[in-house]
Amino acid sequence: MNFQLIKNVQRLLINDKVKEIHLLSNTKNRAVLKIITSQNNYILKYFRKSKLINPLRANPIELEKDNLLYLKKNKLNFFPEVINFDNNYLLLEYIKNDGIKPNEIKDDFIENLTKLHSIKGESFGFSFNTQIGGLVLDNNFNSNWIDFFLNQKLLKVYELVNSRDPMPSDINIQLEKIINQLHNFIPNNTAPSLIHGDLWSGNI
Repeated sequence: MNFQLIKNVQRLLINDKVKEIHLLSNTKNRAVLKIITSQNNYILKYFRKSKLINPLRANPIELEKDNLLYLKKNKLNFFPEVINFDNNYLLLEYIKNDGIKPNEIKDDFIENLTKLHSIKGESFGFSFNTQIGGLVLDNNFNSNWIDFFLNQKLLKVYELVNSRDPMPSDINIQLEKIINQLHNFIPNNTAPSLIHGDLWSGNI
């Protein structure tokens, strides 16, 4: 067991004692641990590289913490509660589960996602920046949906991919056709609403 890690986690716990630490997932940038204490179970996240793919120089721990506090404030209780945090660690409520992914999407998932999307805004963007995995994107407010999606989301990812690991030219040609004609493919008069920007199988 990593005693330095235990020491760091112990600082985040109030009147509780670390008993066991189990590694749940491990990537190049981030580790997720299950912390078992004398009184409770927790989830601990920490990032090894605080800057990540991050031209905005945002702290990924702070971004995730802000996201979760916002969601709890809006009574979206299917997200875990933030217990404690510092610049390197995020300690979260452990949600008891059987670890088995359902074969079919259940009604409660649909209801919760609908509840998330029912939160409306006056313009496109958000009060703080958010991230998709290790990538931090600009959420400055914009009155135009296509302009926001194209310039602050789609093009940022496209340019980053091509600067680091360029795709074959024939794929880029097709993508650029879509980018140049994006206004013909998505509606411009949609109402601003809260969406989950990183909805992949692990988050589901």
